[in-house]
Amino acid sequence: MILKNTKNLIKIRKKNIKELLNSLKLSQNYMSRYLVHLSEKDLLQEMILAFTDKTLIPPNRLKNKTQTLNIIFGKIKVIIFDNKGKIKDKFVMTPFNKNDQFPYLFRFNKCDWHTMISLTKKSVVHEVLQGPFKKVLTKNPKWIPRDKEKLKIYLSKFRKK
Repeated sequence: MILKNTKNLIKIRKKNIKELLNSLKLSQNYMSRYLVHLSEKDLLQEMILAFTDKTLIPPNRLKNKTQTLNIIFGKIKVIIFDNKGKIKDKFVMTPFNKNDQFPYLFRFNKCDWHTMISLTKKSVVHEVLQGPFKKVLTKNPKWIPRDKEKLKIYLSKFRKK
């Protein structure tokens, strides 16, 4: 489910996050997003994403673009791959907590292949991407499963590690 901002000034409150989390019930892919930017043409694409431990996010990248992500709620694992599918890095993210050693924010200056998995029932992240948004139909590398069931099996192995 996609919710879109229409205001010049937007203030995200707890009720907005709750609304996004509740909308997960209506989503077939277990993911909802609140587009904070106004247009696909904006040079900064900013959104709040809610997803569950059942969400399947295939490895993806925005080639030669920047991306920043910080976690608002839940606990996620981020896996970063090289072009051949070999893991370059993996780490757990949690919301800012002075007693926590996990990062709460990451930034790609040039986006690599990556995916994220919710380690809790539900997670919410704030994502900022370099725009404008262009739907590019790139052919994914062969190491990324195209079949939903194969993708589910592929991603499940990262939940354990």
